[in-house]
Amino acid sequence: MELRTYFQSYENYFWEWKTDEDVPGDAGYNDHNLLSVPGVGAIAYRPYVMEILKELQPQGWPPFGALLMVLYAMQDGYVDFAGPLRRTADFYSTGNFEFNAEKEIEFLEKIRLLPAIYKQKQNKVALLQTLFHNGHNRISALLADANLKVYYKRPYELAVSAEKQHAGPSVLNRDLSALDLNEKFPTVQSIMDAMKGFIEEPELDDEVIEEETTADTDNDFIRELIEEPKTFQVGSLIKRIWSGLKIPMRHLSPGEQPVGGISDMTNKGDFHRMLLSEFANEDEVFMNRVANNEALYIQREIPPEENIFERIILIDTSLRNWGTPKVLAFASAIAIIRHPKAHSQCKVMALGQAALPVSLQKVEDVVDNLNQVSPVLEVSEALEKFFSEQHTEKDIEVFLLPIRKIWPMKKFSGSFIRIEIDSNFW
Repeated sequence: MELRTYFQSYENYFWEWKTDEDVPGDAGYNDHNLLSVPGVGAIAYRPYVMEILKELQPQGWPPFGALLMVLYAMQDGYVDFAGPLRRTADFYSTGNFEFNAEKEIEFLEKIRLLPAIYKQKQNKVALLQTLFHNGHNRISALLADANLKVYYKRPYELAVSAEKQHAGPSVLNRDLSALDLNEKFPTVQSIMDAMKGFIEEPELDDEVIEEETTADTDNDFIRELIEEPKTFQVGSLIKRIWSGLKIPMRHLSPGEQPVGGISDMTNKGDFHRMLLSEFANEDEVFMNRVANNEALYIQREIPPEENIFERIILIDTSLRNWGTPKVLAFASAIAIIRHPKAHSQCKVMALGQAALPVSLQKVEDVVDNLNQVSPVLEVSEALEKFFSEQHTEKDIEVFLLPIRKIWPMKKFSGSFIRIEIDSNFW
């Protein structure tokens, strides 16, 4: 089965391709980057699904529709797989073909009832490998590997697959047969037991000692954000922001740092920092070198001092920042908090009619706080109150997000805003 056929979408089917214009696609192709259940909600973004298929490649791929329904059933919160499956089965039940999706719905309900820890991080991959191991209608590992190579070389071929066709009875039968696993897994406990025997190391019991939704490392947390459809946009931006973000260095031990050396050499600088050798040139050559920025200057190291400030991140939730700017603001805030060089605690506050503290430590917190909006047009009043009444101390370091405007510093004496982002990033 070639790439286009495997990802082909169909009319009146239980899944479809969509395009989210605010999210960059993987492999340089931005169209058709979201998979969803028609009229219900998102299943997952394409980059995440492709990562799942990479993990499943060594054992072969299950039918694409079956894989999407299992991924959808793994989601927390409200999911409706029964309605779309029944509608699809009814639509394609004609003539000699009578489809009934009740057994498949019963199996997906078991997936939904699994403890959350079995559907998170690497356990999610182990669950999929367990369910589809030697399953019906899977394509071989060799063909799956070939399809992956074609996809990353020519991702635009998905445009053909996104054009819906009429599905023959064999298409729906292929997906439903792969989901008819009630005999293999009669209970929820049987799925959990099968997972323990499927993965060799580390064992599942060792991996899930404590049922905790937070990630142990920054990368785990970012991966969780990407896996959750509601926070995918935020999670996918964090590492991109890291590439252009410069966090001010914290000097924790000033007495141990070198002083008096040369920290930089450049072709721009003050006259008194010019290299002595430049004065050896004749006047005409010297002026020519200065005019053409060819003269060399040095910067000596400045004796470091402790700069341990309280770091506060303010997120503007006013009317002008609804939508994409707010997503960028939350992504920037998490990037600052989780930056490899940021070893201090940060407070995060949402600015609207007032400054309200928010938490971004868990995926659930990010989902909840992304819904925070304020009806005010701009937050200058709340910002002035924040500096003049709530935080009048000098030892604070404030980031105002999204980065559209640096407010006049004279209004907020005793505090300062330090935001450094590479201009090429934007």
